[in-house]
Amino acid sequence: MLYLGRAIIGLFAAGALFAAGLLVAALTRTSDSVAVDYLHRGADKILRMVDTATQPERKGPPIEVFPTTFLGLEGADVQLPRSERLGVGGALTTIGDAALILRFDGELFVVRADGSSVRPNIEMHENGYEAYLKAIELPEYSDFNLRPGRFRYNDITYYPGPLEPRLLTSFLHWHEDRLCYTTTVAQLLLPEVPEKPEDITAKSDDWQVLFQTGPCLPLREVKASIQGEEAGGRIAFAPDGLSIYLANGDYGWNGYHSDGRHPLSSTPLAQEDGVDYGKVLQIDLPTAEARMISAGHRNPQGISFTEEGELWTVEHGPRGGDELNLIRSGTNYGWPLETYGTDYNGVQIPT
Repeated sequence: MLYLGRAIIGLFAAGALFAAGLLVAALTRTSDSVAVDYLHRGADKILRMVDTATQPERKGPPIEVFPTTFLGLEGADVQLPRSERLGVGGALTTIGDAALILRFDGELFVVRADGSSVRPNIEMHENGYEAYLKAIELPEYSDFNLRPGRFRYNDITYYPGPLEPRLLTSFLHWHEDRLCYTTTVAQLLLPEVPEKPEDITAKSDDWQVLFQTGPCLPLREVKASIQGEEAGGRIAFAPDGLSIYLANGDYGWNGYHSDGRHPLSSTPLAQEDGVDYGKVLQIDLPTAEARMISAGHRNPQGISFTEEGELWTVEHGPRGGDELNLIRSGTNYGWPLETYGTDYNGVQIPT
C-alpha cells in the first residue's frame, strides 16, 4: 500500500509539472526557456523517484543518474580510498563481472556491482616517481613549476586474446639516468584467462616494457615542468587483436610555450616527423614494432574502435577546442596549426 500511495502521488505531481511545462511553452512560444527546462527536469526527477519507490529494494549502492549533454547515464557511486598525495586521473578495465580500477598513483582496486571493493595482489610497473621527486631537488630546477601531482598512470586494459591473455598499461615514466620522461607501455603476460582480477598475482618486475615513446623529454621551465594531464596515453585493441593503438598526447610541447632550453622546445611535436608525441601509434604485439597512424593531436583521452572497424578518438583541446576525430591512416589533424580553441588566457592559438 505504501508503494501504491507513493506512486499515485508521484504520478499526479509529475502530470501537474508536465502540464505546467506545456502551458509555459505555449505562452512563450518556445520549449527552450529556462522555466520549461526547470519544470521538465522536475517532472523527470519525480518519475525517477516513483520508479525507485515501486521497484523492489536492490542490494548495493543506490543507483544515481549522471546527466550528460545528450542523455542521462545511470550508475552507482562507489567511494575508493583517496591517495596520500595530490593528483588526478586514472583508468579502468573489466575482468569477468568486476572492474579493475587504476588510480593515478598506481594503486589498483577491484570493484563489483554490489559496491564492494578490494585491493588485488597486483603491483604496477615502476614509473620512476620517487626518482623524479629526488631529481627536482637539483639546483637547476629550483625555478621550475614542478607540479608533481601531474605525474600519473594513464590507462590499464585487459586483453583476452587471440594471443596469450595479458594486462596492458601506459604511464608517464621518469628515467633517472637521463633526467627525462617518456610515455611507456608495459604488459603483464598471464598464464591463463582469469575468471576474476583476484586470480592475478604480480610483482612490479613481472611487467615487460612493450614500447617507449621517443625522444625522452626533459623538464621545461615554462608552464608545468611536466604537463602530465596532456599525456593522452589511452589504449585500444585492433579488431584482429594482434596490435594496440596508443593515443599519445604532446605533453604541452606545442612550440609556442617555449623556454628555449631544448632543441625541440620551439617545435610543435605533434607536427614533427620521427617524434612520437601528438600522434596515434599502432604497436604490434608479437614484435613490439610501432608505426605512426596519424599526427596533429594535442591530448587524446579516449580511443575506441566501432563494430564496423572505424577508429575514433576524443581529444581534449585548448578552451573551446575539444574534438571527436575519425582516425584515418596518414591524416594530419592539425594541432596546433589548426584549432577552434583559444589559450586559457583568451589569447588566440598561433597558426
